[in-house]
Amino acid sequence: MQKRGQLEQLGDVLQHRAMPSKVFTPGKLLAATASLMARPGADRRQTLRELKELITIETRRQRLNRRPEFLPLSVNGDAEADVREEVAA
Repeated sequence: MQKRGQLEQLGDVLQHRAMPSKVFTPGKLLAATASLMARPGADRRQTLRELKELITIETRRQRLNRRPEFLPLSVNGDAEADVREEVAA
């Protein structure tokens, strides 16, 4: 991003002025992955593992944004305490 003069976009993400998904597009992610894998001595397996993890997390995040999963309070004990505090207030 720095070589292309797009470093300002990173600042926009950090300042919450731009959504990460709009700045870090799949094309940029693949280009960065290819660049890392081309470096001498690069741990290609680790790079691919991280790529897979990023794709998995982003896919799940997008799916949950489209169709949220609401769990009963009995399943999520942490949320139950928060809900009780809000109801008491």
